Amino acid sequence: TVGKTFGPEGREPAGQGAAFCQAGDVKVIVATVVNAMGAIVDREGRVVRGHLDRQTGARLSASEALERRMARGEAHAPPGNTTLTVVVTNRKSGPWSLRQLAKQVHASMARGIQPFHSVDDGDALYAVTTSEVDESSLDDTALGVLACELAWEAILSSLQPE
Repeated sequence: TVGKTFGPEGREPAGQGAAFCQAGDVKVIVATVVNAMGAIVDREGRVVRGHLDRQTGARLSASEALERRMARGEAHAPPGNTTLTVVVTNRKSGPWSLRQLAKQVHASMARGIQPFHSVDDGDALYAVTTSEVDESSLDDTALGVLACELAWEAILSSLQPE
């Protein structure tokens, strides 16, 4: 579930999602299992899952949800939230490049899950390569940008039908 920032009553179902693309010989897939305290946000900035106000049917932004939780005098969000993600590419990359890719993609996931990677979340991301493609016109930065966009798509594809 997602969207538990202001308590379990605002949660809604999520699940697992993935996104894939190929640029030349380089293949990239991002797969994620979303069980976040935060809500899922679409590319237009709208909350599309989580932080649900069941009385009005409205979905709240993270700041609105936090304001409501604080107004009720609740100090902490519920525990037990984890989003697990893996980025897999066939582009040969060394350990430093893979670590940077993991950092870049994990940081970018805050666009699609808000709030993300909070003290109440146990989020983790792994970046791996099969090292099948030695030379590529896709440099480390370009690979990161591509993987970041795929991560957002993977998050959005994790939504279960309402």
